[in-house]
Amino acid sequence: MAGMAQAIPTMTLVGPDPEKRCFANALTPESYDLVTERVVVHPAFERQRHIPAVYEQRRQRIMVKQPMFAYQTVAPTYALKFEDILVAPARETEVNIPAKYETWTETIEVEPARTVWKRSKGLYGHGSPAAAANTTDRGIHGTGTILCKVEIPAKKRIVHHTRMVSPPRTETQTVPARYKRVARQVVQRPAFARRVAVSAEYAAIPYQKQLAAARHEIEIIPATYQYVEREVVTEPSRLVRAEVLCDQMASRETVRQIQSALVDRGYTIQIDGIYGPETQGAIEQFQRDQTLSRGYMTLETIQALNVEPSVCTAPDCTPYRAQTTVIAAQAALSEAGYFAAQDGIHGPQTQSALERFQREHGLEVGFLSAETMTALDIIARI
Repeated sequence: MAGMAQAIPTMTLVGPDPEKRCFANALTPESYDLVTERVVVHPAFERQRHIPAVYEQRRQRIMVKQPMFAYQTVAPTYALKFEDILVAPARETEVNIPAKYETWTETIEVEPARTVWKRSKGLYGHGSPAAAANTTDRGIHGTGTILCKVEIPAKKRIVHHTRMVSPPRTETQTVPARYKRVARQVVQRPAFARRVAVSAEYAAIPYQKQLAAARHEIEIIPATYQYVEREVVTEPSRLVRAEVLCDQMASRETVRQIQSALVDRGYTIQIDGIYGPETQGAIEQFQRDQTLSRGYMTLETIQALNVEPSVCTAPDCTPYRAQTTVIAAQAALSEAGYFAAQDGIHGPQTQSALERFQREHGLEVGFLSAETMTALDIIARI
């Protein structure tokens, strides 16, 4: 049965009987040490640098125009003068004055007030035929209709009157003259020329004065370094002989305990008591995570999983169980032309055939790994 192991166990797996103990090669993990090194990022080099000439900016004051006399024309001055201009003279015109009227209102009586008799009803309907029919007093039937004297007021009407107060006439009216105020510009002081002195004009002319000539210098650029950390192998991986749990000594209960321990540690596999490539792959990953030797199911692996292996009994063990992992691997190797014996014991001959198969197929050499079990297609034989 495949697994991983450290070099030499401190106790046996299934008792002291040498016939019941199996040994196989295992790969010890590599040991690393963290080393800090000072490495060159950029080596030192020389660089030629051109230093240009140094100049100073200066200015020189020079005369650009001689002093002289010139005549300057003084412009005239003006003032505004206001005056009224006749736009339209006074005149007389005939104006028609319309007639004037006055109006007033008067209330007149159209119909005088009068008094008339009108038919009426008495209290509680007395005086009406319906009331006479409903009463039990037959003596009031002949009293007749009730008449009341009513005062009708007089009818009046408002009449509007208009009369002429003054007739239309014609009058002569005088229209006053109209003027417009305008402004005129008049010369207050005429233009004249005067002699003035013109001063000399100067200007500052810039120029450069050289203070230092151009030259070349050699500049040495120092190297730059960086401190890096890297892992150095202090002890390489090597093959050792380690005691392993053989198929003929491993019960299905032991395999179930191993699978259950792997599941408890977060590895996803099926707990079926069959040691196939899935279980082998989980064992190999467990050994890498725990920095254990990689190989068959060794004492170190079983102790790390806290599993106590149990001796298998019939019909769980060979010869009652026809096909085990080692027998299936031996059969597959024999069919491929690498091995002949199929005794279920992983001895030196089986190990040699296994390593030769792994080298020729580009697999990791040393133990029956999950990749090797898949390449031999032995899961169907178990």
